[in-house]
Amino acid sequence: MSVTANELNADELISAIKGGESLLAVAERFNTNAYQVRKRLTSAGTSIREIRPTLLSRIESLFPQWKEAGLSIKQAADEMGISQQHLSGSLLRLGLTLSDSRKTSVKQLPTSEVGQKASEVLQILMTKGGSLKKILRDAGLKNDEAAIRKELRRRGIDPGDYYYAHRRYGDWLVLPGTPISKFHADRLLPCRCLNCGAEEMVLYSNLVSARSTMCKKCAMPGQFEVVDLKTGEIFSSIRKAVRSLGLLSKYQTIRLTLLKSGEFTHEGHTLQLRKEDETNV
Repeated sequence: MSVTANELNADELISAIKGGESLLAVAERFNTNAYQVRKRLTSAGTSIREIRPTLLSRIESLFPQWKEAGLSIKQAADEMGISQQHLSGSLLRLGLTLSDSRKTSVKQLPTSEVGQKASEVLQILMTKGGSLKKILRDAGLKNDEAAIRKELRRRGIDPGDYYYAHRRYGDWLVLPGTPISKFHADRLLPCRCLNCGAEEMVLYSNLVSARSTMCKKCAMPGQFEVVDLKTGEIFSSIRKAVRSLGLLSKYQTIRLTLLKSGEFTHEGHTLQLRKEDETNV
């Protein structure tokens, strides 16, 4: 027969719960059920939550001490006996933050030096583009990333605007600007046609696959011709030139090669993509 709440010893229940046993395990050990355990604790003026606070409650109560002691997430997690990821997630739910242990030992740059380093990094970003992380790593400034990013933000600079900047795809030159997310992982990038100077937003996937190598106006039929350098024969389209080599089954591959590099060679025949005015010189 199950033991009732009045028959349970409150001190023994409290000791078992403090020892880490679950409510069900305690109930089973004392030959009763969870309801009777809770009822006995209530009659004793306590509860499981008071005896063993939830993890979030413990974190919330300990947080001021951690903050005052300057503990990092790693140090606080070790104190709690949980993983850094678990503690980070719990702090996020509570709207609290602790320093990252990887940054606690980093020496902060003086304000004047931060400005100087940020200017050097910005010069590289604006002239060459690329990943800010790589630029900082190459310049030996990896540990100063947080300070430099903060300074760039203060100046109204978003490093992401320069990630693709200054890359060339055919006659497209990618300009600094905010990429616009499109479809799945694709994005629209601001580009300038080097033939006529027109500026358009072009899909990144079209740039890397050479489906787009210039603005539509410059890519109109008749603007370009293909020359076989071995025979001197001029073709009015890439398809006709590829057919002359008997390689029509590989048309798309050859087309992309021509659009990317301007030339394609096969068995001594070199096809070269030229503008019309170049073939008439």
